[in-house]
Amino acid sequence: MDATLLGRTVVFYGIVLCVGAVFGRLLPSRLGTDEDPDSRSGERLGRLGAGVLLLGLAALFASQLLEFRDPLAPLAGEARILLGTSWGRTWLAAGVGAGVACASFWMASAGRSRAWFIGAASVVPLAAFPALSGHAVASEDLQWIAVTADGLHVLAAGVWMGGLAWVLWRTRALHEPAPRAVTLVRAFSPWARAGALVLVVTGGFAVWLHVADLSALPRSPYGRWLILKLTLVALTMSLGWWNWRCATPRLGGTAADARAARRSMVLEWWVGFALVIAVTAALVNTSPS
Repeated sequence: MDATLLGRTVVFYGIVLCVGAVFGRLLPSRLGTDEDPDSRSGERLGRLGAGVLLLGLAALFASQLLEFRDPLAPLAGEARILLGTSWGRTWLAAGVGAGVACASFWMASAGRSRAWFIGAASVVPLAAFPALSGHAVASEDLQWIAVTADGLHVLAAGVWMGGLAWVLWRTRALHEPAPRAVTLVRAFSPWARAGALVLVVTGGFAVWLHVADLSALPRSPYGRWLILKLTLVALTMSLGWWNWRCATPRLGGTAADARAARRSMVLEWWVGFALVIAVTAALVNTSPS
């Protein structure tokens, strides 16, 4: 894996976890679980996501700098030139946003609940970073619609996969009784389905915008990455449907049933988070033409 692709992948992971942390902070208030002894799962997930995001942004910037710099020119001067481009300004804004999000999650951990407003206000725009540094912003037609759709695509992935990360983290950390785990998962399920729907709609729009000939997909690197992503997304959605209809009710059964149901949800998360996001980063890193 080249450095640029690795950086993009880590950036995607960080954004999704940050969105999941913000979403997770909103969901428990709807369930009345803020008074639980371990109600800091959102802050922990947010700190992890922001740290991963900062690491990914640094790796992405370094790879771009090394790729485009003049080996005979001073590195500091080349960095200033790169930061003066539209891509560099976008990267700099993302770095500042990730830093603000990280500080906000730390302040929230110290009991400053208002820090969540700052965190949410910084995380939501970060979802636009992949669009502003990828295929969407390079679209000749419908550019801002493409950027908006791409940002919604990332936010939807954050609600689904980031939210599922929070649910799995919280139920494991709290050792919650099965009935409350069922309540938590059932409260999350409509959001996951909504996220999946937004992903399908915005993903379909991106395919329509960037792919001129569907029959040519197997013959291009971009097309092969897209086919792989669609296959993994279909698998993730199948696992999500199974967990919604079959696994969730088993959380309220025996201990063995509850463990089996949780393993099924963990599998959904690994396929959707680790694999789909990595393939998405490869897709963004590949020219559609």
